[in-house]
Amino acid sequence: MLRTGSDIIECMEDFFARNGTSQGRYTVLSLLNREPGAALCPVDLAKRAGVTKATMTGLLKGLEEEGMIKRFRPKEDGRMYLIRLSPKGQKYVDTVMPDLLKRITNLMDSLNTREQKALLDIMLKLAAKIEQIHASDEKKARKTEAPALAPRGKETELRA
Repeated sequence: MLRTGSDIIECMEDFFARNGTSQGRYTVLSLLNREPGAALCPVDLAKRAGVTKATMTGLLKGLEEEGMIKRFRPKEDGRMYLIRLSPKGQKYVDTVMPDLLKRITNLMDSLNTREQKALLDIMLKLAAKIEQIHASDEKKARKTEAPALAPRGKETELRA
């Protein structure tokens, strides 16, 4: 399972690299493309992409520098900013998406319709289980947060 998953990721990363991007960057563009003209805040983009806010900040910085996205402050709340696809970003998505869909279709053509449905069902079950595992891990991490460090200059003795 791990080997096949790695091979699929490599197959997709090769595609994105040949098209001058990465999976993470393309994910941001495709999320913005789902609702043309709509704008999303970075926190929502991070949640939808399944990445940390820090990772999203880096992705957005690079995409903005390339002119693929526009960052703006809404009139209602000048403290935050929203992200929207730029015309250049929209053109890029429109150019790359057909080839991406062909690649995915080509990969899935190795399975018949019944196998494709079974794979989708299995992937949905695994995704749900992964969410449960993440939630459990986060709950455990909150319970076992590291104790505060002693002030400098004061040694403490740890006992097993």
